[in-house]
Amino acid sequence: MRPLLSLAQAGVRLDNPKGYRPAAAAAAEAQAFAERLRSVLTELAGLSANAAAKELDRRGYATARGGVWTATKVIAVRDRLSLPRVRAARAVMLSGPSWLARPLARRTPVT
Repeated sequence: MRPLLSLAQAGVRLDNPKGYRPAAAAAAEAQAFAERLRSVLTELAGLSANAAAKELDRRGYATARGGVWTATKVIAVRDRLSLPRVRAARAVMLSGPSWLARPLARRTPVT
């Protein structure tokens, strides 16, 4: 007799030994979690992902797995809810080092 067949006949559960969920169930749980946070994330829509993560942590909201918020997690939940992304403004260097203003010297080929 085959080993798996004998285990199955003995009543041992053979499927899903580590508690993995089917992809559809995991996606449904992720969508439900995101929907619970929709009002909070809509309120924080004007903040960058980093600022929103810090604010969610400050307010005591845990991630789906109970961890701390990161910018990547905020972006993922915003994408799941089809909320717009906020790009942080980049600093513009008005005056830089002097070498930026000078053209680079051309090297003459060695003959």
